[in-house]
Amino acid sequence: MWHGTHVAGIAAAATDNGAGVAGVAPNARIQHSRIMGVNGRAYTSDQAAGIAWSAGVPVPGVPANPTPAHVVNYSEGFYSATCPRVLQDAINAAHARNVPVVAAAGNFGANAVGTSPANCLGAIVVGATANGNVMTGYSNWGPMLDVLAPGGAIGSDVWSTVNTGAYTQVGPGYGPLNGTSMAAPHVSGIIAMMKERNPNLTVEQIRTILKDTGSNVNGYRFVNAPRAVSAVADTRGFPLIGAIGAYYYAHGAAATFGTPTSAEFPLRDGGAGQNFSRNFTIYWTARTGAYPVNFSGGIGARYRAGGYENGYGYPLFAETAITGGAMQKFALADGR
Repeated sequence: MWHGTHVAGIAAAATDNGAGVAGVAPNARIQHSRIMGVNGRAYTSDQAAGIAWSAGVPVPGVPANPTPAHVVNYSEGFYSATCPRVLQDAINAAHARNVPVVAAAGNFGANAVGTSPANCLGAIVVGATANGNVMTGYSNWGPMLDVLAPGGAIGSDVWSTVNTGAYTQVGPGYGPLNGTSMAAPHVSGIIAMMKERNPNLTVEQIRTILKDTGSNVNGYRFVNAPRAVSAVADTRGFPLIGAIGAYYYAHGAAATFGTPTSAEFPLRDGGAGQNFSRNFTIYWTARTGAYPVNFSGGIGARYRAGGYENGYGYPLFAETAITGGAMQKFALADGR
């Protein structure tokens, strides 16, 4: 059916080659894991094994994956009152490795809570829109959905890569399909670009960014690729890790602090700090936690003039507005 070929092209087809279509993330590489046989039929256990193997999870009887994926696209949907245990285990294992599993919501026009893998906890579940940014009638809906993306409809299909052969591979071609299967790889491509900028993003950070940068369509968040990617600081030179990285992503990321201009650096009393382009430094100690100092304002100027952590210790919370000004509390190791 060339379903997987079509999905792969949406995510990462070559661009600027004068042929066919452009993939969402043309710099990404595709690694396929064939889990289905004739007519798209497969055991749930094989589907789970494909997800696990793709994410770098060991699968008994299968050689280790030498190049684990950074995002797994799973354009599939079948009726199931609950997520099968073997499928949930595979998604959990991928999640623990910071590998998002992007799942199609399903094409039954029903509540996605009755469709797997959309009802598997931890998956990033994608519904479909058509022309005019409206949700399609076939797309599953409900609280399991995280975001919407273009899935097309009859007469306004998504065109992507296929093969011209009817039963075996003959040659490359392009063709139309529609469905939440087509919506999911749009999101997988966006995630690939996000992870290009910061490979250490967690699944939940990705989910939050996709929602926060999207627009409202039928009460759901419709993905915005440029906004989602630009919300991720480019950390290829300066990684964001640990509590400082967690605080950064939980409080606005690049939109608030800018991009990192240094790696984490050690400070007195077991502390650490990291500098950002909007003139913030986020400080951390095990005793005080992670909080920023804004060096563009009066508090940051006083902190600098007083010797930084040598004079005032580390922040106990972020700068807080008060009547006529702002305040921030700091603590030294001796308790002052």
